[in-house]
Amino acid sequence: MLLDVLLEFLRFGVLSIGGGFALIAEMKRVLVTERSWLTAQVFIDGWSLGQFVPGPNMLAMAFYGYRIEGLLGAFAAWFGMFTPGIISSILAAKAWQKIRHSPLAKAFRAAILPIGFGFGAGGVYTLARASIVDLLGVGLGLGLLVLLYQKRLTPITAVFLGGALGIVLKFLY
Repeated sequence: MLLDVLLEFLRFGVLSIGGGFALIAEMKRVLVTERSWLTAQVFIDGWSLGQFVPGPNMLAMAFYGYRIEGLLGAFAAWFGMFTPGIISSILAAKAWQKIRHSPLAKAFRAAILPIGFGFGAGGVYTLARASIVDLLGVGLGLGLLVLLYQKRLTPITAVFLGGALGIVLKFLY
Protein backbone atom coordinates (compact mmCIF):
# COMPACT_ATOMS: atom_id res chain seq x y z
CA MET A 1 0.00 0.00 0.00
CA LEU A 2 2.97 2.35 0.56
CA LEU A 3 3.69 2.31 -3.17
CA ASP A 4 0.02 3.14 -3.84
CA VAL A 5 0.29 6.16 -1.51
CA LEU A 6 3.45 7.35 -3.24
CA LEU A 7 1.97 6.95 -6.74
CA GLU A 8 -1.33 8.62 -5.85
CA PHE A 9 0.41 11.62 -4.29
CA LEU A 10 2.85 11.83 -7.21
CA ARG A 11 -0.22 12.11 -9.44
CA PHE A 12 -1.61 14.83 -7.17
CA GLY A 13 1.75 16.58 -7.27
CA VAL A 14 1.82 16.56 -11.06
CA LEU A 15 -1.76 17.83 -11.29
CA SER A 16 -1.40 20.51 -8.61
CA ILE A 17 1.29 22.66 -10.18
CA GLY A 18 0.48 26.16 -9.00
CA GLY A 19 -1.22 25.09 -5.81
CA GLY A 20 -2.93 22.14 -4.24
CA PHE A 21 -6.08 24.10 -3.47
CA ALA A 22 -7.08 23.69 -7.10
CA LEU A 23 -6.95 19.93 -6.66
CA ILE A 24 -8.87 19.60 -3.40
CA ALA A 25 -11.98 18.13 -5.02
CA GLU A 26 -9.92 15.42 -6.75
CA MET A 27 -7.98 14.64 -3.57
CA LYS A 28 -11.19 14.27 -1.59
CA ARG A 29 -12.72 12.08 -4.29
CA VAL A 30 -9.74 9.73 -4.34
CA LEU A 31 -8.73 9.67 -0.67
CA VAL A 32 -12.24 9.57 0.81
CA THR A 33 -14.64 8.21 -1.78
CA GLU A 34 -12.63 6.00 -4.13
CA ARG A 35 -9.92 4.55 -1.90
CA SER A 36 -11.61 5.02 1.52
CA TRP A 37 -8.22 5.77 3.03
CA LEU A 38 -9.64 8.71 5.01
CA THR A 39 -13.03 9.78 6.30
CA ALA A 40 -14.48 13.09 5.14
CA GLN A 41 -13.93 14.51 8.63
CA VAL A 42 -10.25 13.48 8.71
CA PHE A 43 -9.82 14.99 5.23
CA ILE A 44 -11.30 18.33 6.36
CA ASP A 45 -9.34 18.23 9.62
CA GLY A 46 -6.10 17.63 7.73
CA TRP A 47 -6.82 20.41 5.29
CA SER A 48 -7.63 22.79 8.14
CA LEU A 49 -4.46 21.81 9.96
CA GLY A 50 -2.45 22.47 6.80
CA GLN A 51 -3.95 25.96 6.56
CA PHE A 52 -3.33 26.71 10.23
CA VAL A 53 0.28 25.64 10.81
CA PRO A 54 3.18 27.79 9.60
CA GLY A 55 4.70 26.83 6.28
CA PRO A 56 3.20 25.56 3.05
CA ASN A 57 -0.47 24.65 3.34
CA MET A 58 0.22 21.42 1.52
CA LEU A 59 1.74 20.04 4.70
CA ALA A 60 -1.68 18.43 5.03
CA MET A 61 -0.35 15.81 2.59
CA ALA A 62 2.07 14.51 5.25
CA PHE A 63 -0.86 14.32 7.68
CA TYR A 64 -2.90 12.34 5.13
CA GLY A 65 0.00 10.01 4.41
CA TYR A 66 0.57 9.47 8.12
CA ARG A 67 -3.10 8.61 8.67
CA ILE A 68 -3.00 6.18 5.75
CA GLU A 69 0.35 4.41 6.24
CA GLY A 70 2.16 5.82 9.29
CA LEU A 71 5.50 7.60 9.22
CA LEU A 72 6.60 6.09 5.91
CA GLY A 73 3.24 7.04 4.44
CA ALA A 74 3.76 10.63 5.59
CA PHE A 75 7.11 10.73 3.80
CA ALA A 76 5.70 9.04 0.67
CA ALA A 77 2.80 11.51 0.48
CA TRP A 78 5.07 14.51 1.12
CA PHE A 79 7.66 13.33 -1.41
CA GLY A 80 5.02 12.53 -4.01
CA MET A 81 3.24 15.87 -3.58
CA PHE A 82 6.28 18.14 -3.65
CA THR A 83 8.76 16.48 -6.03
CA PRO A 84 6.88 17.17 -9.29
CA GLY A 85 6.47 20.84 -8.34
CA ILE A 86 10.13 21.26 -7.46
CA ILE A 87 11.32 19.69 -10.70
CA SER A 88 8.82 21.50 -12.90
CA SER A 89 9.54 24.85 -11.17
CA ILE A 90 13.24 24.54 -11.92
CA LEU A 91 12.57 23.61 -15.54
CA ALA A 92 9.88 26.28 -16.01
CA ALA A 93 12.08 29.02 -14.55
CA LYS A 94 14.85 28.19 -17.00
CA ALA A 95 12.43 28.11 -19.94
CA TRP A 96 10.59 31.26 -18.84
CA GLN A 97 13.82 33.28 -18.90
CA LYS A 98 14.07 32.53 -22.62
CA ILE A 99 10.47 33.37 -23.62
CA ARG A 100 9.22 35.85 -20.99
CA HIS A 101 9.01 38.80 -23.41
CA SER A 102 7.34 36.92 -26.25
CA PRO A 103 3.67 37.23 -27.30
CA LEU A 104 3.24 33.56 -26.42
CA ALA A 105 4.17 34.29 -22.79
CA LYS A 106 1.65 37.14 -22.62
CA ALA A 107 -1.09 34.89 -24.03
CA PHE A 108 -0.17 32.14 -21.57
CA ARG A 109 -0.47 34.48 -18.58
CA ALA A 110 -3.89 35.66 -19.80
CA ALA A 111 -5.11 32.08 -20.32
CA ILE A 112 -4.15 30.66 -16.95
CA LEU A 113 -5.96 33.29 -14.86
CA PRO A 114 -9.54 32.02 -15.46
CA ILE A 115 -8.36 28.41 -15.20
CA GLY A 116 -6.83 29.08 -11.79
CA PHE A 117 -9.96 30.91 -10.67
CA GLY A 118 -12.14 27.97 -11.71
CA PHE A 119 -9.98 25.47 -9.84
CA GLY A 120 -9.98 27.71 -6.77
CA ALA A 121 -13.77 28.03 -6.88
CA GLY A 122 -14.03 24.24 -7.10
CA GLY A 123 -11.87 23.92 -3.99
CA VAL A 124 -14.00 26.39 -2.05
CA TYR A 125 -17.16 24.53 -3.11
CA THR A 126 -15.71 21.16 -2.04
CA LEU A 127 -14.64 22.44 1.37
CA ALA A 128 -17.96 24.21 1.94
CA ARG A 129 -19.99 21.12 1.02
CA ALA A 130 -18.00 18.95 3.38
CA SER A 131 -17.87 21.33 6.32
CA ILE A 132 -21.14 23.31 6.25
CA VAL A 133 -23.66 20.67 7.22
CA ASP A 134 -26.46 22.59 8.95
CA LEU A 135 -28.21 25.97 8.99
CA LEU A 136 -25.91 27.18 11.74
CA GLY A 137 -22.91 26.54 9.51
CA VAL A 138 -24.58 28.25 6.56
CA GLY A 139 -25.36 31.32 8.68
CA LEU A 140 -21.87 31.42 10.13
CA GLY A 141 -20.29 31.05 6.70
CA LEU A 142 -22.42 33.78 5.15
CA GLY A 143 -21.83 36.09 8.12
CA LEU A 144 -18.07 35.66 7.81
CA LEU A 145 -18.26 36.24 4.06
CA VAL A 146 -20.02 39.55 4.69
CA LEU A 147 -17.39 40.52 7.28
CA LEU A 148 -14.59 39.58 4.90
CA TYR A 149 -16.07 41.74 2.17
CA GLN A 150 -17.50 44.73 4.06
CA LYS A 151 -15.06 45.05 6.97
CA ARG A 152 -11.99 43.84 5.08
CA LEU A 153 -11.46 41.17 7.70
CA THR A 154 -8.25 39.23 7.10
CA PRO A 155 -8.69 35.54 6.24
CA ILE A 156 -6.78 34.38 9.32
CA THR A 157 -8.99 36.56 11.53
CA ALA A 158 -12.05 35.07 9.84
CA VAL A 159 -10.76 31.54 10.53
CA PHE A 160 -10.23 32.24 14.23
CA LEU A 161 -13.49 34.17 14.56
CA GLY A 162 -15.44 31.48 12.72
CA GLY A 163 -13.89 28.72 14.83
CA ALA A 164 -14.61 30.52 18.08
CA LEU A 165 -18.16 31.41 17.09
CA GLY A 166 -18.77 27.88 15.83
CA ILE A 167 -17.68 26.39 19.14
CA VAL A 168 -19.80 28.81 21.15
CA LEU A 169 -22.87 28.38 18.96
CA LYS A 170 -22.60 24.57 18.89
CA PHE A 171 -22.32 24.61 22.67
CA LEU A 172 -25.41 26.84 23.02
CA TYR A 173 -27.57 25.04 20.46
